[in-house]
Amino acid sequence: MNLSIFDIPHLRDEVTRYLSKREQADCIVVCKSWYGYFTPALWRYPLENHKFHHRDIENLVRHKDHIQTIRDSGLRGKRAKSSILRYAFPILRLLEITISSTTQLHYERSVLRFIATTPTLRVLNLRLAGYGDRFHEKFVGILGSHPNLLNLRFGSYEQMRSVQVQEIVQACSKFTSLELNFTLERGRVFLDDVVELEDALAAKGQFTQMKDTNIRDLAIFPSGTGKHQLIIAPLIERCPLLEKLTLEGLTDETILDITAVLKSGRCYLLKEVVSSRMLSGCNRKYMEDLLCSIGFATNITTSSGRNGGGGLEAYTQRISGLWSAALIPRYSQTLARLVLAGNALYGLKSMIAIVYGLPRLQMLTIRISLSSVPEKDLDWTGLLQNRWACADDMIDLALKIDVPHTFKSVLDPMWKGSVVDQTFEWLFSRIGQLRMLRYLKLDCERDLLSLRNEPKYLGKMTELKQLRELLFYSESPGLVSAEEAEWMIENWPRLINVVISENLFGRDKALNRSLSIINLPSQSGFKRSPRPVRNSPASKPRARFLNPEQLVTLRSHEMDLERVLAANNQLVRMNDTKS
Repeated sequence: MNLSIFDIPHLRDEVTRYLSKREQADCIVVCKSWYGYFTPALWRYPLENHKFHHRDIENLVRHKDHIQTIRDSGLRGKRAKSSILRYAFPILRLLEITISSTTQLHYERSVLRFIATTPTLRVLNLRLAGYGDRFHEKFVGILGSHPNLLNLRFGSYEQMRSVQVQEIVQACSKFTSLELNFTLERGRVFLDDVVELEDALAAKGQFTQMKDTNIRDLAIFPSGTGKHQLIIAPLIERCPLLEKLTLEGLTDETILDITAVLKSGRCYLLKEVVSSRMLSGCNRKYMEDLLCSIGFATNITTSSGRNGGGGLEAYTQRISGLWSAALIPRYSQTLARLVLAGNALYGLKSMIAIVYGLPRLQMLTIRISLSSVPEKDLDWTGLLQNRWACADDMIDLALKIDVPHTFKSVLDPMWKGSVVDQTFEWLFSRIGQLRMLRYLKLDCERDLLSLRNEPKYLGKMTELKQLRELLFYSESPGLVSAEEAEWMIENWPRLINVVISENLFGRDKALNRSLSIINLPSQSGFKRSPRPVRNSPASKPRARFLNPEQLVTLRSHEMDLERVLAANNQLVRMNDTKS
């Protein structure tokens, strides 16, 4: 490889992507040139995992030329929050501000002035305690004239008028992403019903006369059954380039109006929907019709040649169980990401329908219950012989599995040969065929990864040669030992992160205590941009192994199997001596 002096900045950026904040801090004290190389990366996102007191603000100001994000959640105290906005940050990209008290309203003027004088700002996340007419007028003016702002997440603890919402949308017509939370949870100030209705009808008329926007990502959180519901469908109609839509708290009438807009082919590029909590009594059939209306206009073709009626490619369900198996035939050739989060439980038949009915599926998150598996209705022989339809494309799989309490352990005599055992035999054998799988998360109450006793489910996943991350959450105290760790390192050559955690139920809520964290360098070349393990309590490159009370910490580049096994054996001897 031929390198020149001009490649040094590029190499520096590539190297710093793999270093933690602590390691970057170690680098800047090596010499003057290293200080110049690593200081920008160290201070690029300074407020992510550290609280700054107002006395520490001068440290931020000293490195303001490198700072790209400011989140007031990383600032401790009102003085720190107000003083940070007195300075100019020449390359700031993201600003996140929350004003939760009416006693801080003077702070709003500083925020507006800071936004207007920061031309590099591209993302603004703003939450306000109050929303007066004078503030609204200045805010809309800044949004419409800002040169680079393209992403706005905005909400108010005080109810906004529909006309004000319309004016904000019009000012953000050039934006690519917009989130509107019309009323947050506390401090509500309700308008008179007649006044609110007249205001909503006026805003609806203004939306019909407004020019189309460039918004591609739209999130709408209306104020319950308020009259804001009347302007949601007209707002969506003004977004012909819409690709992602997030909905929450809709009435049946609003869902029907949105469905009519989608069926008209107005939002022919829409391919991703995120649904959260709907109002109680929401008709599931209406929501199903809304999802089926995506891609309804099949006669529209984009400039890239993609059929505008291609249909839904990604669906995320945060809370409500609105997913229906009836959608599988409709989007069997388009759906690539399906996230069924929240507390909704799905039976094994739903899981089978998804993995055998969606051949293009690349990402799946689902919670399944084994409490009532229809043993007689399932052809276990056929299931064990047939690969999943998505076996060649699946990259990211997250399963939360609820096991009946009658099966207390995999060592229970009732376990072997039971329908639960057959289910895990099928599940792990099919997961073992996902050769492109990179991220695997398993959340189960039983210890399923042990190789010391039968059944050895882990041994069925030897073909996961592309696996980078494994997250396993269990209530069982018998977690991964050195034998399982050695097996993982031997069979999963590209493994980088392993998190094995025990769920400890405390007084009122569950606490995750990380028992084993393995962080390994890639053995066969790592070409993905590094990122922390999702939903993991530890994201730094560390290795913590096997002991919840006394954890051994090793640097990732120094870590090898022999050291891990030696450290584990030493801890076992120490525990035996103490006992």
